[in-house]
Amino acid sequence: MNERLAIGCMTGTSLDGLDVALVRARGTGLELEVELIDARAFDLGELREPLLDFARGGALTALGVADLARRFGELHAAAVVEVARGRALSLVAVHGQTVAHAPPNSLQLVNPWPIVRDANARVVADLRGADLAAGGEGAPITPLADLVLFGHEQKRRAIVNLGGFANVTHLPAVAPGARAAAGARITGGDVTPCNHWLDGLARHLFDRPFDEDGALAATGHADAATVARFADELTAIRSRARSMGSAEERADLERLVGDTEPHAALASAVQAIAAAVADSARDADEVLLAGGSTANRALVDALAAACHAPVHSTSAVGIDARWREAIAMAVLGLVADDGVPITLAAVTGATRPPRAGAWYRPG
Repeated sequence: MNERLAIGCMTGTSLDGLDVALVRARGTGLELEVELIDARAFDLGELREPLLDFARGGALTALGVADLARRFGELHAAAVVEVARGRALSLVAVHGQTVAHAPPNSLQLVNPWPIVRDANARVVADLRGADLAAGGEGAPITPLADLVLFGHEQKRRAIVNLGGFANVTHLPAVAPGARAAAGARITGGDVTPCNHWLDGLARHLFDRPFDEDGALAATGHADAATVARFADELTAIRSRARSMGSAEERADLERLVGDTEPHAALASAVQAIAAAVADSARDADEVLLAGGSTANRALVDALAAACHAPVHSTSAVGIDARWREAIAMAVLGLVADDGVPITLAAVTGATRPPRAGAWYRPG
Protein backbone atom coordinates (compact mmCIF):
# COMPACT_ATOMS: atom_id res chain seq x y z
CA MET A 1 0.00 0.00 0.00
CA ASN A 2 1.35 3.42 -0.95
CA GLU A 3 2.48 5.66 1.88
CA ARG A 4 2.34 9.44 1.98
CA LEU A 5 3.98 11.85 4.36
CA ALA A 6 2.02 14.99 5.14
CA ILE A 7 2.36 17.88 7.56
CA GLY A 8 -0.53 19.75 9.17
CA CYS A 9 -0.15 23.23 10.67
CA MET A 10 -2.60 24.84 13.07
CA THR A 11 -2.93 27.96 15.16
CA GLY A 12 -6.14 28.34 17.14
CA THR A 13 -8.01 31.51 17.99
CA SER A 14 -6.26 31.59 21.39
CA LEU A 15 -2.92 32.02 19.55
CA ASP A 16 -1.06 29.86 22.06
CA GLY A 17 1.47 28.80 19.41
CA LEU A 18 1.91 27.10 16.05
CA ASP A 19 1.36 23.34 16.17
CA VAL A 20 2.99 21.29 13.40
CA ALA A 21 2.38 17.54 12.99
CA LEU A 22 4.02 15.10 10.57
CA VAL A 23 1.96 12.00 9.74
CA ARG A 24 2.40 8.87 7.66
CA ALA A 25 -0.78 7.88 5.83
CA ARG A 26 -1.78 4.67 4.11
CA GLY A 27 -4.88 4.32 1.95
CA THR A 28 -6.98 6.99 0.31
CA GLY A 29 -9.95 9.23 1.01
CA LEU A 30 -11.88 8.52 4.18
CA GLU A 31 -10.31 5.06 4.50
CA LEU A 32 -6.95 6.56 5.43
CA GLU A 33 -4.97 5.04 8.27
CA VAL A 34 -2.77 7.65 9.91
CA GLU A 35 0.31 7.39 12.14
CA LEU A 36 1.90 10.35 13.92
CA ILE A 37 5.64 10.57 13.22
CA ASP A 38 6.55 13.83 14.93
CA ALA A 39 4.85 16.94 16.30
CA ARG A 40 6.08 20.15 17.84
CA ALA A 41 4.79 23.47 19.09
CA PHE A 42 6.48 26.68 18.01
CA ASP A 43 6.33 30.00 19.82
CA LEU A 44 4.81 32.82 17.79
CA GLY A 45 7.29 35.29 19.20
CA GLU A 46 6.81 38.87 18.08
CA LEU A 47 3.97 37.85 15.74
CA ARG A 48 1.53 36.95 18.52
CA GLU A 49 0.58 40.47 19.55
CA PRO A 50 -0.02 41.89 16.04
CA LEU A 51 -2.03 38.78 15.10
CA LEU A 52 -4.12 39.10 18.26
CA ASP A 53 -4.63 42.81 17.72
CA PHE A 54 -5.69 42.31 14.10
CA ALA A 55 -8.08 39.50 15.08
CA ARG A 56 -9.61 41.78 17.73
CA GLY A 57 -10.36 44.48 15.18
CA GLY A 58 -7.12 46.45 15.16
CA ALA A 59 -6.49 48.54 12.07
CA LEU A 60 -3.84 47.58 9.51
CA THR A 61 -3.02 49.05 6.14
CA ALA A 62 -3.12 46.76 3.11
CA LEU A 63 0.68 46.68 3.22
CA GLY A 64 0.54 45.83 6.91
CA VAL A 65 -1.78 42.87 6.24
CA ALA A 66 0.48 41.61 3.46
CA ASP A 67 3.56 41.94 5.66
CA LEU A 68 1.93 40.12 8.58
CA ALA A 69 0.79 37.29 6.30
CA ARG A 70 4.27 36.99 4.79
CA ARG A 71 6.04 36.92 8.17
CA PHE A 72 3.55 34.34 9.43
CA GLY A 73 4.27 32.26 6.33
CA GLU A 74 8.01 32.52 7.03
CA LEU A 75 7.42 31.23 10.57
CA HIS A 76 5.44 28.31 9.15
CA ALA A 77 8.18 27.57 6.63
CA ALA A 78 10.89 27.37 9.29
CA ALA A 79 8.70 25.15 11.48
CA VAL A 80 7.78 22.79 8.62
CA VAL A 81 11.42 22.40 7.59
CA GLU A 82 12.41 21.64 11.19
CA VAL A 83 9.73 18.96 11.60
CA ALA A 84 10.23 17.43 8.13
CA ARG A 85 13.99 17.01 8.69
CA GLY A 86 14.69 16.47 5.01
CA ARG A 87 11.88 14.00 4.36
CA ALA A 88 10.06 14.24 1.02
CA LEU A 89 6.54 15.48 1.73
CA SER A 90 3.42 14.73 -0.29
CA LEU A 91 1.84 17.93 0.97
CA VAL A 92 1.61 20.51 3.72
CA ALA A 93 -1.88 21.54 4.91
CA VAL A 94 -1.95 25.00 6.48
CA HIS A 95 -4.94 26.38 8.34
CA GLY A 96 -3.69 29.93 8.79
CA GLN A 97 -4.74 32.26 11.59
CA THR A 98 -8.43 33.04 11.81
CA VAL A 99 -8.50 36.82 12.13
CA ALA A 100 -12.18 37.16 11.22
CA HIS A 101 -15.07 34.72 11.03
CA ALA A 102 -18.56 36.02 10.34
CA PRO A 103 -20.07 33.88 7.55
CA PRO A 104 -20.23 34.32 4.64
CA ASN A 105 -16.92 36.04 5.39
CA SER A 106 -13.92 34.39 6.98
CA LEU A 107 -10.20 35.05 6.77
CA GLN A 108 -7.41 32.66 7.73
CA LEU A 109 -4.26 34.74 7.39
CA VAL A 110 -1.04 33.24 6.03
CA ASN A 111 1.12 33.51 2.93
CA PRO A 112 1.83 29.90 1.87
CA TRP A 113 4.59 30.67 -0.64
CA PRO A 114 7.49 30.71 1.85
CA ILE A 115 6.47 27.15 2.83
CA VAL A 116 6.43 26.04 -0.82
CA ARG A 117 9.87 27.59 -1.31
CA ASP A 118 11.57 26.14 1.76
CA ALA A 119 9.86 22.73 2.01
CA ASN A 120 9.78 22.17 -1.78
CA ALA A 121 6.33 20.68 -1.34
CA ARG A 122 2.76 21.32 -2.39
CA VAL A 123 0.82 23.39 0.11
CA VAL A 124 -2.95 23.47 0.51
CA ALA A 125 -4.51 26.41 2.36
CA ASP A 126 -7.85 28.26 2.57
CA LEU A 127 -9.58 25.05 3.65
CA ARG A 128 -12.79 26.85 4.61
CA GLY A 129 -13.33 29.06 1.57
CA ALA A 130 -15.04 26.58 -0.76
CA ASP A 131 -17.59 25.63 1.91
CA LEU A 132 -18.38 29.29 2.55
CA ALA A 133 -18.87 29.86 -1.18
CA ALA A 134 -21.32 26.93 -1.21
CA GLY A 135 -23.47 28.60 1.44
CA GLY A 136 -21.91 26.90 4.45
CA GLU A 137 -20.44 28.33 7.63
CA GLY A 138 -16.96 27.06 6.82
CA ALA A 139 -16.91 25.58 10.33
CA PRO A 140 -16.30 23.25 11.91
CA ILE A 141 -14.05 21.54 9.38
CA THR A 142 -12.61 18.72 11.50
CA PRO A 143 -15.53 16.21 11.67
CA LEU A 144 -14.39 14.09 8.71
CA ALA A 145 -10.84 14.08 10.07
CA ASP A 146 -12.31 12.97 13.40
CA LEU A 147 -14.05 10.11 11.58
CA VAL A 148 -10.71 8.98 10.14
CA LEU A 149 -8.89 9.31 13.47
CA PHE A 150 -11.52 8.23 15.99
CA GLY A 151 -14.26 6.24 14.25
CA HIS A 152 -15.09 3.11 16.29
CA GLU A 153 -16.92 -0.03 15.23
CA GLN A 154 -19.15 -0.19 18.32
CA LYS A 155 -19.04 3.14 20.15
CA ARG A 156 -20.74 6.43 19.37
CA ARG A 157 -18.07 8.95 20.21
CA ALA A 158 -18.21 12.68 20.94
CA ILE A 159 -14.91 14.35 20.07
CA VAL A 160 -14.62 17.59 22.06
CA ASN A 161 -12.06 20.22 21.17
CA LEU A 162 -11.38 22.55 24.09
CA GLY A 163 -9.85 25.56 22.36
CA GLY A 164 -10.84 29.19 22.03
CA PHE A 165 -14.29 27.72 21.47
CA ALA A 166 -15.43 24.25 22.45
CA ASN A 167 -16.77 22.30 19.50
CA VAL A 168 -18.07 18.76 19.35
CA THR A 169 -18.06 16.14 16.60
CA HIS A 170 -20.68 13.41 17.04
CA LEU A 171 -19.47 10.18 15.41
CA PRO A 172 -21.75 7.18 14.87
CA ALA A 173 -20.42 3.68 15.29
CA VAL A 174 -18.87 2.78 11.95
CA ALA A 175 -17.95 -0.59 10.48
CA PRO A 176 -14.54 -1.08 8.82
CA GLY A 177 -14.59 0.13 5.23
CA ALA A 178 -17.86 2.04 5.73
CA ARG A 179 -16.61 5.51 6.62
CA ALA A 180 -17.94 7.17 3.47
CA ALA A 181 -21.46 5.98 4.24
CA ALA A 182 -21.11 7.04 7.88
CA GLY A 183 -20.42 10.62 6.85
CA ALA A 184 -24.12 11.33 6.39
CA ARG A 185 -24.72 10.48 10.06
CA ILE A 186 -22.04 12.77 11.50
CA THR A 187 -23.15 15.95 13.21
CA GLY A 188 -21.22 18.60 15.07
CA GLY A 189 -20.65 22.25 15.70
CA ASP A 190 -19.47 24.96 18.03
CA VAL A 191 -20.96 24.62 21.50
CA THR A 192 -19.59 27.41 23.69
CA PRO A 193 -16.75 29.88 24.08
CA CYS A 194 -14.07 28.12 26.09
CA ASN A 195 -10.58 29.61 26.34
CA HIS A 196 -11.93 32.95 25.15
CA TRP A 197 -14.00 33.12 28.34
CA LEU A 198 -11.52 31.46 30.68
CA ASP A 199 -8.48 33.40 29.47
CA GLY A 200 -10.49 36.63 29.42
CA LEU A 201 -11.53 36.06 33.01
CA ALA A 202 -7.96 35.26 34.06
CA ARG A 203 -6.86 38.58 32.56
CA HIS A 204 -9.79 40.57 33.94
CA LEU A 205 -9.86 39.12 37.44
CA PHE A 206 -6.27 38.07 38.12
CA ASP A 207 -4.13 39.98 35.61
CA ARG A 208 -2.83 36.67 34.27
CA PRO A 209 -2.80 35.54 30.63
CA PHE A 210 -4.61 32.28 31.49
CA ASP A 211 -5.53 30.01 34.40
CA GLU A 212 -2.59 27.60 34.40
CA ASP A 213 -3.82 24.02 34.86
CA GLY A 214 -7.15 25.42 36.09
CA ALA A 215 -5.63 26.11 39.51
CA LEU A 216 -7.52 29.37 40.08
CA ALA A 217 -10.90 27.89 39.16
CA ALA A 218 -10.19 24.82 41.29
CA THR A 219 -9.98 26.96 44.43
CA GLY A 220 -13.37 28.57 43.82
CA HIS A 221 -16.94 27.35 44.28
CA ALA A 222 -19.40 27.95 41.48
CA ASP A 223 -22.10 30.51 42.22
CA ALA A 224 -25.51 29.47 40.87
CA ALA A 225 -26.55 32.96 39.79
CA THR A 226 -23.26 33.52 37.96
CA VAL A 227 -23.50 30.13 36.25
CA ALA A 228 -26.98 31.13 35.11
CA ARG A 229 -25.69 34.41 33.63
CA PHE A 230 -23.06 32.56 31.62
CA ALA A 231 -25.68 30.04 30.50
CA ASP A 232 -28.00 32.86 29.40
CA GLU A 233 -25.16 34.47 27.46
CA LEU A 234 -24.54 31.15 25.73
CA THR A 235 -28.22 30.86 24.82
CA ALA A 236 -28.04 34.32 23.25
CA ILE A 237 -24.90 33.38 21.30
CA ARG A 238 -26.50 30.23 19.94
CA SER A 239 -29.58 32.14 18.83
CA ARG A 240 -27.51 34.32 16.49
CA ALA A 241 -24.60 32.11 15.41
CA ARG A 242 -24.45 28.64 13.87
CA SER A 243 -20.66 28.79 14.07
CA MET A 244 -18.87 30.98 16.59
CA GLY A 245 -16.33 33.56 15.57
CA SER A 246 -15.21 37.14 15.91
CA ALA A 247 -18.35 38.50 17.62
CA GLU A 248 -18.53 35.68 20.17
CA GLU A 249 -14.96 36.26 21.35
CA ARG A 250 -15.90 39.58 22.92
CA ALA A 251 -18.47 38.84 25.61
CA ASP A 252 -19.00 41.45 28.31
CA LEU A 253 -17.22 39.46 30.99
CA GLU A 254 -17.44 42.26 33.55
CA ARG A 255 -21.25 42.17 33.32
CA LEU A 256 -21.32 38.36 33.54
CA VAL A 257 -19.09 38.33 36.61
CA GLY A 258 -20.92 41.13 38.44
CA ASP A 259 -19.77 41.30 42.04
CA THR A 260 -19.00 37.56 42.29
CA GLU A 261 -15.77 36.71 44.09
CA PRO A 262 -13.04 36.17 41.42
CA HIS A 263 -12.28 32.49 42.07
CA ALA A 264 -16.00 31.74 42.25
CA ALA A 265 -16.57 33.62 38.99
CA LEU A 266 -13.96 31.54 37.19
CA ALA A 267 -15.36 28.33 38.69
CA SER A 268 -18.83 29.41 37.54
CA ALA A 269 -17.64 29.88 33.95
CA VAL A 270 -16.05 26.42 34.06
CA GLN A 271 -19.34 24.97 35.31
CA ALA A 272 -21.34 26.65 32.54
CA ILE A 273 -18.93 25.47 29.83
CA ALA A 274 -18.94 21.91 31.17
CA ALA A 275 -22.75 21.84 31.32
CA ALA A 276 -23.02 23.03 27.70
CA VAL A 277 -20.55 20.44 26.44
CA ALA A 278 -22.15 17.65 28.46
CA ASP A 279 -25.58 18.50 27.08
CA SER A 280 -24.21 18.37 23.53
CA ALA A 281 -22.56 14.99 24.19
CA ARG A 282 -25.51 13.44 26.00
CA ASP A 283 -26.06 10.63 23.43
CA ALA A 284 -22.41 9.53 23.22
CA ASP A 285 -21.05 6.24 24.52
CA GLU A 286 -17.65 7.85 25.06
CA VAL A 287 -16.41 11.45 25.23
CA LEU A 288 -12.88 12.19 24.00
CA LEU A 289 -11.20 15.49 24.84
CA ALA A 290 -8.53 17.35 22.87
CA GLY A 291 -7.17 20.88 22.68
CA GLY A 292 -5.30 23.27 24.91
CA SER A 293 -7.75 23.18 27.81
CA THR A 294 -7.26 19.45 28.38
CA ALA A 295 -4.53 20.78 30.70
CA ASN A 296 -7.19 22.64 32.72
CA ARG A 297 -7.92 20.13 35.47
CA ALA A 298 -10.85 22.11 36.83
CA LEU A 299 -12.57 22.00 33.44
CA VAL A 300 -11.75 18.35 32.77
CA ASP A 301 -13.02 17.35 36.23
CA ALA A 302 -16.21 19.38 35.68
CA LEU A 303 -16.75 17.64 32.34
CA ALA A 304 -16.20 14.21 33.88
CA ALA A 305 -18.82 15.02 36.51
CA ALA A 306 -21.33 16.48 34.04
CA CYS A 307 -21.13 13.92 31.22
CA HIS A 308 -23.17 10.72 31.33
CA ALA A 309 -20.55 8.78 29.34
CA PRO A 310 -16.93 8.05 30.28
CA VAL A 311 -14.61 10.99 29.56
CA HIS A 312 -11.05 10.46 28.34
CA SER A 313 -8.34 12.37 26.55
CA THR A 314 -7.82 11.46 22.89
CA SER A 315 -4.33 10.50 24.06
CA ALA A 316 -5.93 7.42 25.63
CA VAL A 317 -6.91 6.16 22.17
CA GLY A 318 -3.62 6.90 20.43
CA ILE A 319 -3.95 10.53 19.27
CA ASP A 320 -2.06 12.91 21.54
CA ALA A 321 -4.57 15.56 22.62
CA ARG A 322 -2.00 18.32 22.15
CA TRP A 323 -1.71 17.64 18.42
CA ARG A 324 -5.23 16.59 17.41
CA GLU A 325 -5.95 19.74 15.37
CA ALA A 326 -2.60 19.77 13.57
CA ILE A 327 -3.03 16.07 12.76
CA ALA A 328 -6.57 16.81 11.58
CA MET A 329 -5.23 19.46 9.18
CA ALA A 330 -2.84 16.91 7.67
CA VAL A 331 -5.73 14.45 7.28
CA LEU A 332 -7.94 17.07 5.63
CA GLY A 333 -5.15 17.95 3.22
CA LEU A 334 -4.76 14.29 2.25
CA VAL A 335 -8.52 13.80 1.85
CA ALA A 336 -8.76 16.94 -0.28
CA ASP A 337 -5.84 15.72 -2.39
CA ASP A 338 -7.85 12.56 -3.07
CA GLY A 339 -10.73 14.63 -4.43
CA VAL A 340 -13.07 14.08 -1.47
CA PRO A 341 -14.98 17.08 -0.02
CA ILE A 342 -13.76 17.76 3.51
CA THR A 343 -16.96 19.30 4.94
CA LEU A 344 -20.45 17.97 5.56
CA ALA A 345 -23.75 19.66 4.72
CA ALA A 346 -25.30 18.55 8.02
CA VAL A 347 -22.47 20.23 9.91
CA THR A 348 -21.69 23.45 8.02
CA GLY A 349 -24.97 23.99 6.16
CA ALA A 350 -23.36 24.06 2.71
CA THR A 351 -25.85 23.18 -0.03
CA ARG A 352 -23.41 20.73 -1.57
CA PRO A 353 -19.96 20.57 0.02
CA PRO A 354 -17.37 21.05 -2.74
CA ARG A 355 -13.78 19.96 -3.08
CA ALA A 356 -11.76 22.25 -0.84
CA GLY A 357 -8.50 24.09 -0.68
CA ALA A 358 -6.29 26.45 -2.65
CA TRP A 359 -3.17 24.65 -3.87
CA TYR A 360 0.32 26.12 -4.13
CA ARG A 361 2.98 24.14 -6.00
CA PRO A 362 6.76 24.34 -6.39
CA GLY A 363 7.97 25.58 -9.76
